[in-house]
Amino acid sequence: MFINVRLNAVTRLTPFFFKRFVFNTMLIGILEGYLMSIHPAYSAQEKTNYRSVFDGKYLYCAIKTNGVEGQNNRSAVLQDLGFVSSSTAAILALENGENEISVEVGALNWFKTNISVLKEKSRFSPDAYCNLQFMSIQDEQYTTISEIQISVDSSGNPVSKDTQTVRSEKNASQVQPGYIEDDFYLPEFYPTGMKLYEFTKKVQVNGVPDWAWTKAEAYTDSPEQRAKLEQAYMEIWQAFYQKDLNKIKALYGTALDAWAYATHSTPDKIFQSYDFYNNMKNEEDFKVLSFNPEAYDVVIMNKGRMVRLVNKSEPDFSPLTYLVGDNISSVSPVLSLIDDKFVIVL
Repeated sequence: MFINVRLNAVTRLTPFFFKRFVFNTMLIGILEGYLMSIHPAYSAQEKTNYRSVFDGKYLYCAIKTNGVEGQNNRSAVLQDLGFVSSSTAAILALENGENEISVEVGALNWFKTNISVLKEKSRFSPDAYCNLQFMSIQDEQYTTISEIQISVDSSGNPVSKDTQTVRSEKNASQVQPGYIEDDFYLPEFYPTGMKLYEFTKKVQVNGVPDWAWTKAEAYTDSPEQRAKLEQAYMEIWQAFYQKDLNKIKALYGTALDAWAYATHSTPDKIFQSYDFYNNMKNEEDFKVLSFNPEAYDVVIMNKGRMVRLVNKSEPDFSPLTYLVGDNISSVSPVLSLIDDKFVIVL
């Protein structure tokens, strides 16, 4: 079974109802049918695929590969008990040799507006958990290479019993008003002062294609690099504004090849699965919102070799945000600085 591959696609229905798909990730691929083929754009010594399978409940949970978020349950923690069970195409952010997998967790109480005391907001449910299995798939054989299992101890702290897992604390993403229309500003998705616990583990892999991003120059957010990044986004934005699907497909070429390899598909099928493809072709009221570079922060990932711009009022929104009627959607590609030019790699 395949699901549509949408790179950070987020859709909201307004004014009285919104829906945020959990396709706000870079690494969603196929949930079943893991058999991998070799796409002409890439070659590998071994036909091996890698995926991260995870599940959790009673807490906020996000999984990452080399710092690139694969998926989170942010929508679920607002709607119910944070239940999540899914799988992501981790191979797209891996390189041969040593890599990192990680799990971020936060207390469910942060998302409850009826709780205001800081100590209570930070309190985890004793039944909370989040588990990550990092798997290889070769010749239809599934092997668990490593795993991270997070539970809550008797003191109410999230822990991993694995001594090879390193725990650290960090502040969650915060938002500020003024960079998106009020109808779409939902600060409850990003609670003020929220603390996260990150659990990280080293893993070794081989047989991974030499992805384009492995040759990227590290991004340091120098003025020169930031200017080039904004120029790259402007070129993509203009193609969206003009509904130039041929230009968009060309700009996405490297990413389409990678997704085709990872999901046993083709670049054409991947491209045609994007919501924006069908919206541009079929919706007369398709409208791209204006791009103001001051409204965006840069997210740096994978040793600086991957970057993307995120809206300061809504981190799931990128400069490629558009309306279809009253519905708002956003697409957030991942870019890398290769040969002095930013290229969409995921």
